[in-house]
Amino acid sequence: MNETIDELIKIKPFSLGFEEKKNRFMKCISESIKFHYENCSDYQNYCKKKNFHPDNIVDISNIPFLPVDIFKKMTLLSVLQVMYQVLFT
Repeated sequence: MNETIDELIKIKPFSLGFEEKKNRFMKCISESIKFHYENCSDYQNYCKKKNFHPDNIVDISNIPFLPVDIFKKMTLLSVLQVMYQVLFT
């Protein structure tokens, strides 16, 4: 995903049309969701319960919403707990 972010940073503001913005946005969202799906078993289980797989994203409306209170009930991490502590302490 870093390559995609680097590409986005190089783009001049307001230089893209609607379709190009939408395509780039969906590419970034798809990569992000796929990463979390593959690296967070709780998120993967949630997606399976919603009959969702990241390879089947057609539009943003296909992506299941996470209820806000899920973060009060669960710790959803896509990286090791140690990495999380190092970055945020």
